[in-house]
Amino acid sequence: MLKIAIIGAAGFVGTNMCASALKLGHFVRAGIHKSKSKLQDNNMESRHCDLKDEDVMQKFLQGADIVINCAGAVSAANVTVNNPLGPIIKNLELNAAVIDACVRAKVAKLLMFGSSTGYPSMSRPVKEEDMFAGEPASVYEGYGRMRRYIERLSYFVSQKTDTKVCVVRPSAVFGPFDDFGEETSHVIPALIKRAIECQGEFEVWGTGEEIRDFMYIEDFCEACVMAAENYAIGSPINIAKGNGVTIAQIVAMILQILGKEQTKIIFNPEKPTTIPIRLVNVDKAKSVLGNIPDTDTVVALRKTIDWYLEQGD
Repeated sequence: MLKIAIIGAAGFVGTNMCASALKLGHFVRAGIHKSKSKLQDNNMESRHCDLKDEDVMQKFLQGADIVINCAGAVSAANVTVNNPLGPIIKNLELNAAVIDACVRAKVAKLLMFGSSTGYPSMSRPVKEEDMFAGEPASVYEGYGRMRRYIERLSYFVSQKTDTKVCVVRPSAVFGPFDDFGEETSHVIPALIKRAIECQGEFEVWGTGEEIRDFMYIEDFCEACVMAAENYAIGSPINIAKGNGVTIAQIVAMILQILGKEQTKIIFNPEKPTTIPIRLVNVDKAKSVLGNIPDTDTVVALRKTIDWYLEQGD
């Protein structure tokens, strides 16, 4: 049993990361700041975690075998278009503070997130070595470059200090505990919420032909814990489902689950959207981790919808 300290443990990814680490048999120290932990388990303890307080962070990190950083600011399509600088500045601050705290505490292994937003626009599945083959897509210019920098900093830390960093590049993730906020949600929770609420025509932002690699959050977090255990060398690794689906297909699945198959769908390309296609190559992840957890998309959507409905919102 390893002791895994998770920073940002009360958020969407953090909550699921705690659950996955527990599922894999580890002890979890959940770092919370303003929100309370959503989980309780005999093998988990919650502690206050403040990246601006060095003493608090040193105590939080003490004795941890692995640290996983799940603290971050949202960068949904609407935010990317209307407030592009906000998530960039916040994520730079958070990630730099986490790295600094872990190096000071001499943490052995740290997992940090890169992002597929840093990749150039490509119609084929992007491989890890493609990251610097061109410029990020214009809509991701600032955010993608920020994530590139965090990756470079993580590699530098792995080479120059005793803290070895596992850099994971996620695809788009969704599932229980996701953000369903009107202004901050990503595409799948936004679609689920509006599909549930719609009484007539269902408007969908974009053309519907946009292709994404959507991964169920529980699969993603389980793979991340495995990666942190086995691949903390500073070299990035894609963790994704490994195949694409159009937004139109996702909409059809959601409406079918809700029993609203007859709903008229109106695609609106004038609304904020991002790049038309993003596919992710996961050959490296499979070679390092073996089989990547892979929940069927319809099953994953149903679990997400059931969780959301249980919240009574």
